[in-house]
Amino acid sequence: MALKGSLHDFGISEIMQMIGHQHKSGVLTVREKGSEVNILFHEGNIVSARAEPLPEELEWGELLVRSGLISRSQFELVEKMSRESLQSLEFVLVKTKTLSEDELKEVIKLRNLEITNSLFLLNTGEYEFVPGSVSYFAQLTIPISSEQVLMDGYRIKDEWPHISREVPSMEMRFAKKGGEFSVADRLPEDENRIYRMIDGEHTVRDMIFLSRMGKFEVCRILARLSERDRIQPVSEAEPPRPSVAPGHKRLFQAFFYPAFVILTLLLINGIRINLVREKAAPYSRYLQQRYQIQRIEQALEAYRLAFGNYPRQLDDLVQEKFLGQDEISFPWKSEGSGGHEYDYQKHGNLYILRSPVLRSRTTTKDEPPSPSKKEHR
Repeated sequence: MALKGSLHDFGISEIMQMIGHQHKSGVLTVREKGSEVNILFHEGNIVSARAEPLPEELEWGELLVRSGLISRSQFELVEKMSRESLQSLEFVLVKTKTLSEDELKEVIKLRNLEITNSLFLLNTGEYEFVPGSVSYFAQLTIPISSEQVLMDGYRIKDEWPHISREVPSMEMRFAKKGGEFSVADRLPEDENRIYRMIDGEHTVRDMIFLSRMGKFEVCRILARLSERDRIQPVSEAEPPRPSVAPGHKRLFQAFFYPAFVILTLLLINGIRINLVREKAAPYSRYLQQRYQIQRIEQALEAYRLAFGNYPRQLDDLVQEKFLGQDEISFPWKSEGSGGHEYDYQKHGNLYILRSPVLRSRTTTKDEPPSPSKKEHR
C-alpha cells in the first residue's frame, strides 16, 4: 500500500526514517513547484536518486569534466557511443575504461547524495512512497544508509541558514589570508583539502567539483575558515595600512615588534585555546543533544505513521527497531543524568518530551530547546 501526503504533515526526515528502520524497498517521489525527485530504496538503503529537472552541475558532462576525471572531448565521444549503441552512459564509461569502476561508483554516490540532501531544505511539497522491488545498476552502486542521510539532513537544516550567509553564492572566489599559525590552528584533513584549493581563482562551485565532497560539506568548511579568519572573498579590499614616520617605524621594529610577537604567541597557545575549549564543549554537547532529541521526535512520528498512534513509552521505539537503547538515554554522566531515559508522557494524541537536564535547570541559549509538544490532528 502506497503512502502519500503533504510535507506539511510529515517532514522528509520522518518518511526516510520509517523507510530505513522498516528496511523497505520502493520509490519515494517528492513533487514541489514543477520539480520532481525520485529516491530508490532497497532494503532501507538509498541506491539511486533522480531529479527532474536535474541541476546543471549534476549533469554527467558537468560533473565528470569539471571534476577533472575526463576531458570534454572524451565525454562527448562516450556520449555519442552511448546514443548510438543504446547503452547507458555509465556502462560505456566503464566498458571503454574511460573511468574505473571505483571512480564511477564514487561519482554516482555523490550525485545520489546531492539530490537526496536537497530535499531537506523543502518545507512544502507532496510525497508518495510506493513499496516494491526497484531496478538499479548494482555493480556501480554504493548503497547509502538512511542513518547517514538523516544525520546529514539534520545538519543541513540546522546549519545551512548560517552557512549561506558566509557563502551566499557558488560563484564566489576566496583567497588565503596571510599570517603565522600555531599547532592549535592546524586544520583537519578535510578542511585542509579545501584550504589547499583556495587560490583566488577557483570558485566555490569549482571546489565542489574538484573535491567531490558535496555542496553542503564544502560550503560548511569555507564558512568555518572564514569565521576563523583564514580566508576572505577576493573582492574584499584590504584595509589601508596607517603610514608611519621612518624614525618611529625603526623604534617600533626595534622594541615593540618583538614584544608584540611574543604576546601574540602566548595568546594563541594559551588563552585562546582555553576559550575555544570552554566554548566548543557546551556547544558540541548542545548539538549532540539537539540531534538526539530530533531523532526521538522523528522516530515518534515514524512510529505513528506506521502504527496509527504514538507509542505508550519510549521503549516501544526500541522494541520496534526505530531506535537503539542508547538513543533514548541522555548521553553525559557529567550532567548527573547520564544513562537516564528522556522523560516521555503520552496524553491521547499529544505527547510531551523532556530532557533529564531540563528537569533541574533553566534552559539557556547554549542548552537544548524547551520541551517538545506535538499534537496529531
